[in-house]
Amino acid sequence: MEDQQHEFVLILAGYPREMDHFLSLNPGLPSRFPTSLTFKDFSQHELLTLLEMMVKEREYECSREALYKMKLHFEKTGRQGVRHFSNGRYVRNCVEKAIRMHAVRVMKQRKDKDRASLLRLEAEDFNVDEIESGL
Repeated sequence: MEDQQHEFVLILAGYPREMDHFLSLNPGLPSRFPTSLTFKDFSQHELLTLLEMMVKEREYECSREALYKMKLHFEKTGRQGVRHFSNGRYVRNCVEKAIRMHAVRVMKQRKDKDRASLLRLEAEDFNVDEIESGL
């Protein structure tokens, strides 16, 4: 590594407390990782914006009720100060679970499915009880 020090970059990522503990395990590690960046958690508004972006990237859309439900959920989660709340990954997991729930819900519908119903995630697709149990 020393011979290639200007051509090699290693990035370690993790929660601040755990990373501090990791670096303390070997007295030589802090000097090998002299630069540290700490990113603030997203705000509840930013989480909702991120959710909308992820849904759109997957060519879905959220109903107003679904967005409102998730807004309340993000506010609640933020107030609780949940440790190891992974922000972006958490939002991605929410979206992926909602898409799976949506697929099951649409398949169970007996009525004809129009394009809008195939692409719109409803509030019921975001099962916040299941999501919270995964925190």
